[in-house]
Amino acid sequence: MPEVQFSLSLKILSVILAAAASIGLSLFVYRITVPPLSRRLKTVLVSLRSFGLFLVFSLLGEPLLSLVTKSVEVPVVSVLVDNSRSMTIRDSRADRKKTLLDVLQSAPVKELASIGTPHYGLFSDQVRWLSSFSEDSLSLDGDVTDISSALKTTREQSRTANLQAVVLVSDGNSTTGSSPLYEADDLGVPVFTIGVG
Repeated sequence: MPEVQFSLSLKILSVILAAAASIGLSLFVYRITVPPLSRRLKTVLVSLRSFGLFLVFSLLGEPLLSLVTKSVEVPVVSVLVDNSRSMTIRDSRADRKKTLLDVLQSAPVKELASIGTPHYGLFSDQVRWLSSFSEDSLSLDGDVTDISSALKTTREQSRTANLQAVVLVSDGNSTTGSSPLYEADDLGVPVFTIGVG
């Protein structure tokens, strides 16, 4: 709900002095009137003039009326997952697809939901955003790995979301596009990389 706030640059003593001066000046002006006025009419006129003078003095204090609204934006963490064919390679250490799935199902990645809302994006030559991640989402059939394009798309998405961090899961072999370092720098948020392979 909006909150209304009123403030004056005058100190409380100045406000009291302005009120006293307004009443005093009004009483001085209406001490003698021609033609004579009834006591009740004089009281009304003194009150109105005092109020008007007090408002004029108050305007010197630069009054400020503010309408304050508060909103909470949920932090977003983008998880970019390499969806290219290079993630299906079996090298001397391990099967990259199995390692990739283990990483995405690990406790630290699952804990991202406690920090903010995770947005999963699968990328090869372009990014495909997912409403939720599952093992079936991975096709691993992309022809290229364009990390810079994935980061650029994330930056464009962050204009409408409260992006706080990016987690990049890839083998790190960017096969097309510009240097991902420039795009990572332009994001303005931390980019955490998890190497697979």
